[in-house]
Amino acid sequence: MTVIDDRLRASQQLIIDVYRSYRDKLLESYGRIDFELKSDQSQVTELDIEVEQTLRLKLQETYPEYGFQGEETGKIGNTEQFWLVDPIDGTTSFVRGVPNCTNMAAFIVGRQPVAAVIYNFVEDELYTAILGEGAFKNGQPIHVSNRDIAESAVDNISSSIYADLQMVLRPHGIRMLQPLGAMGRSFSLVAEGKLDAALIINTLAATHDRAPGALIIREAGGKIVSFEGDVWDIDTKNFAVGNARIVEFLKTKAQDIKQIIQARS
Repeated sequence: MTVIDDRLRASQQLIIDVYRSYRDKLLESYGRIDFELKSDQSQVTELDIEVEQTLRLKLQETYPEYGFQGEETGKIGNTEQFWLVDPIDGTTSFVRGVPNCTNMAAFIVGRQPVAAVIYNFVEDELYTAILGEGAFKNGQPIHVSNRDIAESAVDNISSSIYADLQMVLRPHGIRMLQPLGAMGRSFSLVAEGKLDAALIINTLAATHDRAPGALIIREAGGKIVSFEGDVWDIDTKNFAVGNARIVEFLKTKAQDIKQIIQARS
């Protein structure tokens, strides 16, 4: 595990500064920008590419010891310690002017995030975390909820099995929300306690979608449970994260959830 040092903190601040510098340009294009389809049929805009290229260049110039992996431009440099970047999470929402889009990044060491940024540029809300130092929204500490199971609301980031999960969890009072369409937005709402947990099952989400929010939630006092093995890392595709009470309960339903995963795989 890397030492959390001044250079890592400074590189995190560089990312924040770049994201904030693009806010006006993103808002000018919000709901009014063309897109192209990538090979996986997901959408990409010229601003996805421009923001990522700007970050890549600045980080490589100033912090060459760190690698870089971006959703749009791939990997370069150190593969053991690197910034993992999603320049616009929720591009479809961005294209249509739906406020479920964010800029995200996480610093990865040993398949685990140790620093993270989620910037909700529509509302100018900045979520940050560094391992062992807590989670913050616009510089103020945040914490996951403390609600009981029967009062809980869980974001289901797994639309294809929404009805199946409802059948398993609703009898216990857990209210499942339809997916928000962007993991950064969902995870930030869990981190500040507006939602109680997120359940990520059988999605097309990639490492850059999962890593930033997972660290921020854990640093906000949340817990993470993998449905694939004992240890969560950035490659884990099926997991729950959030309020420890809710996540521990979801863990008791792991067998039911695994059966749903297997049936849909």
